[in-house]
Amino acid sequence: MTDQLADYRRYYAKLLMQTIGKPDERALQQAFESVPRELFLGSGPWKISDLRGGYVDAPTNNAEFTYQNIIFALIADRGINNGLPSLHATNLSTLTIVRGESILHIGAGTGYYTAVLAEMTGPDGSVVACEYEPTLATQAERNLQQWPQTTVVQGSVFDATLPKADVIYANAGPMLAPRK
Repeated sequence: MTDQLADYRRYYAKLLMQTIGKPDERALQQAFESVPRELFLGSGPWKISDLRGGYVDAPTNNAEFTYQNIIFALIADRGINNGLPSLHATNLSTLTIVRGESILHIGAGTGYYTAVLAEMTGPDGSVVACEYEPTLATQAERNLQQWPQTTVVQGSVFDATLPKADVIYANAGPMLAPRK
């Protein structure tokens, strides 16, 4: 199964680069290939955004299902999601991250895009991941253990002294309850 998941990740990453119109963006593609998305989503079956404020249940809990350009709920009843991969890929592609840079990630959730950033900056770089929601920050800390260049900070960025960074990636959103 592991080799098959790696194949799914490679296809997903390549498809993301095609979707955003940057098929030659190797560093970003490799980052998406390297990070196991299912690790950051919890156990399935997952809730998937219907893009109208609600969710539908995933038809399976197979990890292969996570390698699609869809939004998974992290805390469905509060409208907190993992984010649309193609939107993040588009945004990340504009940052031109250089290996060894220090990155500040605001709105880390469970750490998936933090891990992508960590892959891009490499082991000599650093990523400080800020997450307001305590349960998500705890999950991010656990999920990011294999990326030692990451540090998770829980709390409001408005109350914290933020570190200097070469790159700031903010994708925190308002916490809205889904429509009923």
